[in-house]
Amino acid sequence: MQKMNKNKEIECLIKDVERKMGKKLVSPNDFKELIDCISKKSSQNETLGITTIKRLWGYVENEHKYRFYTVSVLARFIGYKDWADYCENLRMQGNTDSDFLTDRQIKSEDLHEGDLIEIGWIPDRRCVLCYLGNDTFRVESEENSKLSAGDTFKAVLFCLDSPLYVSSLNCSRGNGLSYVAGKNHGLTLLERL
Repeated sequence: MQKMNKNKEIECLIKDVERKMGKKLVSPNDFKELIDCISKKSSQNETLGITTIKRLWGYVENEHKYRFYTVSVLARFIGYKDWADYCENLRMQGNTDSDFLTDRQIKSEDLHEGDLIEIGWIPDRRCVLCYLGNDTFRVESEENSKLSAGDTFKAVLFCLDSPLYVSSLNCSRGNGLSYVAGKNHGLTLLERL
């Protein structure tokens, strides 16, 4: 039985499945909905377990490798013959490592001092940020994050579905640090308040 390691192709598959579903999959109900959709669409009576899907999405700890069957079922769900066909299509498109950011985004250059934005990322992280000017933000409030109220950092772009990279982070751990939020799945919440 062939097993797959998590890599760029798996990340692309997850994004393509979420695109087909019309939303990010972030809760047990989302994963159950995906399984139901696969069962309804499959002409081969294919099914996947909810734990398998949660592992693939990183919703639960995962020390397992991914089976060819699992990723092939997902590839068929989005219109490909199997996993190999999906990977070949990615290689032909040449878009696995770079692309233009077209999703919803907020640029610091478009903000005014005092503007508030809210960001969130998997599994349950949330921060409200205040723009201080000069690409600098202060954390106003947070839930389940390593960032704390009062921390400041620099950032020029917040983009939904992409990781947030910050620099010049001043916090209890030190000053001038760099930090990434949503490293694996990107920001799942991005709102101007």
